[in-house]
Amino acid sequence: MKNWKTLLLGIAMIANTSFAAPQVVDKVAAVVNNGVVLESDVDGLMQSVKLNAGQAGQQLPDDATLRHQILERLIMDQIVLQMGQKMGVKISDEQLDQAIANIAKQNNMTLDQMRSRLAYDGLSYSTYRSQIRKEMIISEVRNNEVRRRVTILPQEVDALAQQVGNQNDASTELNLSHILIPLPENPTSDQVSEAEAQARSIVDEARNGSDFGKLAITYSADQQALKGGQMGWGRIQELPGIFAQALSTAKKRRHRWPDSFRRWLPHSESERSARPEPEHLRH
Repeated sequence: MKNWKTLLLGIAMIANTSFAAPQVVDKVAAVVNNGVVLESDVDGLMQSVKLNAGQAGQQLPDDATLRHQILERLIMDQIVLQMGQKMGVKISDEQLDQAIANIAKQNNMTLDQMRSRLAYDGLSYSTYRSQIRKEMIISEVRNNEVRRRVTILPQEVDALAQQVGNQNDASTELNLSHILIPLPENPTSDQVSEAEAQARSIVDEARNGSDFGKLAITYSADQQALKGGQMGWGRIQELPGIFAQALSTAKKRRHRWPDSFRRWLPHSESERSARPEPEHLRH
């Protein structure tokens, strides 16, 4: 599943403004239970998103919309981290070291080269470790929530196994982006209708030529929203059965998930050996 969780390093570079220099005065952007989101956090992530978007040629919404999405992302991260603390989710130093070693390997770097690259980008190694630890905790909490909510029926397993068996080449991968329109745990019919109407509206915008990444940044509630909804490369069988079946024909489509509507965009198919190397340090 790691291929579906690829994140640009720049998203973790909040420290560019938050930590690079001491701040005389900082403001609270939001209070989240017993935690806070600072204006410097919002400013730092906004700067990073703009930097990465410029490097990738990604269109962005206006600053007000982007700032709102960034604040929502940071608030959700705070909530999830607090949930992780209550659940007792911990990432050991050994797990963290292994994750960072894997990131370096994926980017064809040694750890020393990674440290140098981080320093060049204005990010201390200790701050980077702290951010990766947070991302790992958030990922673990989210995975636990998915496992708690999702029930996979035996027939779904059989259908997916048959689908995988019918594939001409098991190494075929898809490069996916998606948009998540969330629903509450027990939505009313009006809430479902409203979310579906929004999903249809987004589909219409995309069909009329709007940039998918910009739409994801503007509307998606998923953790990947700030990178244009990009999930990266991965095999269909690595996805939950309901998504794998929906994507088996590799066509753009909207699909209903128990607690959300999702709009999928398969960019292309490829073999692992044919994938281009990433231009920027990724994790």
